Amino acid sequence: MVHSEVTVAWDGKPSDVEWELTCNDGGDPIRGGASYAATHALPLGASCTLKMVDTYGDGWQGAYWSAPAWIGNERYSLSGGLGTVSFTVALQPPQPPPSP
Repeated sequence: MVHSEVTVAWDGKPSDVEWELTCNDGGDPIRGGASYAATHALPLGASCTLKMVDTYGDGWQGAYWSAPAWIGNERYSLSGGLGTVSFTVALQPPQPPPSP
């Protein structure tokens, strides 16, 4: 299993932000809004689809979804009312320590 902190940054209109992650691992979907931070585990190689929704339809204004241990430094966001992105859980190199 690959554990990752899943975060969704705060949005200018946090009540508009919704998302759902479904994967082929047989587990229940992971759902949330903005702000969100929790650690989740998925099997290496799991195929996942992230559905992003903005209930007002004007996109995520500053919000982004990330899971560094699964997708590296990639951040997913939304411009519009609905979008999806797919990825495969892969081991990512550890994050470098912060500069002194």
